Amino acid sequence: MSYCRFSEGDVYMYPSLEGIECCACRLAPLVKTIFTEGGDAPLFGYVEPCECGGTGCDKCLMHGSLTFQTEQEALAHLLKHREAGHLFPQDAIDRLKQEISGRRGPGAAIPAPAP
Repeated sequence: MSYCRFSEGDVYMYPSLEGIECCACRLAPLVKTIFTEGGDAPLFGYVEPCECGGTGCDKCLMHGSLTFQTEQEALAHLLKHREAGHLFPQDAIDRLKQEISGRRGPGAAIPAPAP
């Protein structure tokens, strides 16, 4: 279950097999997308090459995702989003704080979600 979603604001953070992911994070560097190259894209089918030729328009560049190994790291990252003025529900911070003080001690690795 996600901590927060784009439908609720500017941040999409959720547990993944690798840890806690901040998807298409506005604090992460810009990366090229599948729209830059064209051809067969495994998730989206065939897409045409971008009109800009991959030089860096909104269609072919997006922010990458970041992954955190502990709830503390994810919480610190959410607080950076707050400092940057990005919007998301307070519940995301509250849930991470609850998980930190709950069943696992501080700094404990995050168990993988059930498949």
